[in-house]
Amino acid sequence: MRLVRIDLAQFDIDQVKLLDPAVRFIQTSHPPLVGGATFSVGINIPPLITYLLALPLVFTHSALWLTAIQAAVDAFGAVFVYAAVRQFATPFAAFAAGAFYAVLPDAILNSRAITNGGAAPFLCAICLWGLVGFLKCGNARQMGIALLALGLATELHVTVAAFAPALLLVAALRWRDLRWQPLAMAASVLVLTIVPYVYFQISTGLADLKSLAGFAGGSRPPDSTALEVVSAIAAGSVQDHFTLAPLNVVGWLVLAIVVAGLALALWRHQPVGAVLALWLALPILATLRHAESLAPHYYFGIFPAVAMLAGLGFAGLPLPPLGIILLAAFLPLRAGQWLLFQHDLMAGNLPPDHSRATPAEPLPARYAAPYNVPLRYELRALQETGPVYVGPREGYDQVFRFLSNGRLPVTALSGRHTTLLPKDGSLLMLDGAGESPLRSFATPAATISASSGKPFYSFFRLNPGWLVQFNATLGLQPVGASFAGGLRLTGLSLPPLVAGHPSKLLLEWQLARQPGQVRLFARLVDAAGKPWSSDPDSDVFAGTQWSEGASALSETVLTPAKDTPTGGYWLELGLYDGGSGARLPIDDGSSELRRGPLKVVGVSQAPTTATPRAIFGAEGIALDNVQVSGDVVVLTWAAVSKPRADYTVFVHALDNAGRIVAQHDGPPVDGSYPTSLWDAGEAIHDVHRLQGSLATATKLEIGLYSQPSLERLPVTSPAAGSAFEMPLPDGSRQQARGIGG
Repeated sequence: MRLVRIDLAQFDIDQVKLLDPAVRFIQTSHPPLVGGATFSVGINIPPLITYLLALPLVFTHSALWLTAIQAAVDAFGAVFVYAAVRQFATPFAAFAAGAFYAVLPDAILNSRAITNGGAAPFLCAICLWGLVGFLKCGNARQMGIALLALGLATELHVTVAAFAPALLLVAALRWRDLRWQPLAMAASVLVLTIVPYVYFQISTGLADLKSLAGFAGGSRPPDSTALEVVSAIAAGSVQDHFTLAPLNVVGWLVLAIVVAGLALALWRHQPVGAVLALWLALPILATLRHAESLAPHYYFGIFPAVAMLAGLGFAGLPLPPLGIILLAAFLPLRAGQWLLFQHDLMAGNLPPDHSRATPAEPLPARYAAPYNVPLRYELRALQETGPVYVGPREGYDQVFRFLSNGRLPVTALSGRHTTLLPKDGSLLMLDGAGESPLRSFATPAATISASSGKPFYSFFRLNPGWLVQFNATLGLQPVGASFAGGLRLTGLSLPPLVAGHPSKLLLEWQLARQPGQVRLFARLVDAAGKPWSSDPDSDVFAGTQWSEGASALSETVLTPAKDTPTGGYWLELGLYDGGSGARLPIDDGSSELRRGPLKVVGVSQAPTTATPRAIFGAEGIALDNVQVSGDVVVLTWAAVSKPRADYTVFVHALDNAGRIVAQHDGPPVDGSYPTSLWDAGEAIHDVHRLQGSLATATKLEIGLYSQPSLERLPVTSPAAGSAFEMPLPDGSRQQARGIGG
């Protein structure tokens, strides 16, 4: 069953991360210190998986053959399950155990995906065979084989270490039969395979071990999830694996048979029964308290033990023919369910992904890893000629590069924060039906579909002049700033800013070459330079692959502080080297780009008076209040409606003859909050420092005018005119006076 329609096995970036180091190992003959991936808790994998994968890679680079080889190896686990049970039980019990392992859905799924734990069930089956043989016959060689198998399985996946107490129990039960030679040989092999990893840990200050200790010491409430997962492994169908559905009637019957086998093992087959019970209990006890969601592949070490107990259960039914009848019905049922699952994969009906969490629905305590695109359809996609831009899923360029053995020029369309914008005529390969913002600017070229017609991959060719049209939909403002390192910022777009809410800042770049380890900083500042945002800097080009003639669209987040007052602010952004921290200079000699003013809707200030002192123009810009303190004049404006243009404020001090003796002209709030950004109902405090002498000044003249015509905005209330005038009391230079309505 493991080899049936093997081309429907999944193959994605997880497999490539393991295979690429094995390819390099063959090419360079340099043993790696770690495997090509990390465990889910963030620690590095020992390099044993690289050594094992290198063996078949010497003969073939075909992902199909590599997957088939692993599946075939795991199939031999059924032989060791049979042999283990045959050492202490009847031939029928041994046959039932081996057959149960052969059709166990989780074991089949695990064997058909190249993972670091793919060989762990097979090795655990060998270990159990060795432990049972040592218990029953005192065969020291089998004990040595058991130690070697368990050690290798632990190197492949750290969860297998949970079974070590079972091995120690067996050694303690027959310690007089232990021989140092087999154990020494097993230990020698384990030392040889783990030495590079030990060297890596020492050179990194035991970083992985510290991370593992911190994870293991975390506060985790106990629950029954582990029991649910193990029950589903023992009795669930392949469909149940993905849907996380409760056990049906057949599932409960199978689970009862496994439990009956456990009871019979404890009653009739001691001390083997105790070892099997301990083998089953150890991973459950280890995960009763867990900080992560629990998946079936965390328990693949129990697959052989479950099969052994099921075999004992079928053989131990009160009426012998009943066990044969039930097994004869069970095996075709599991085979039929597997074939139905394969049919669904051919039709493109992939199982739902329960591993994705949302803020409303956090990651469940139990989950099943998603089933990615079957290998069959990935291989069909290789029929197109390159170069090809693959997206939007990150890492799939590496998948197709491996599948084509480097023959297909593949470039990732998307990095972590950046999307490439290829030149006209480029070929895109998009997931599914081609859900991408670039699809609207391209012509369909080909589709890779399932038997039902459901698309897995869609090919599009970008139209001539597509980038100009695409940029128009984004509302990009032209920039034209060239940074050192061949990076040119050509445009930016920023949606309305609201205090306390993140906004997406879009930046379009031209890349002269592959960007290095560059980080982007972006912040909001007011007219005085005070920062009003504190978003972390971004590895803006992480994962981005340079392509000649392509632009790139990156995004980052800008979040004004919650207490940001409504008003105008400036965007300051720049790039710096991620290693040295040195800023990348811009062609104008500066080290940061400044754009603005930009409006932030935040904490608003209410108008200070019910009746404004003056109203200007048809738009209704109201002057609510005037405060004078020496040569500083503070104006409070209120927008009755949204102004249609930018106006310049003038504040003139006049003498008795009407001559200007002091003045200040300028846009509101030192240019950081122009009138075109005002909204109806806002109050704006605007400070002006008069230049000149107030010694002979008797009144103030305040108003607004347009640039460059210098046409004044007329006063419409309380009386028509070209400016609002008010007396300037004596001593205004020494004492602040409030003048309002």
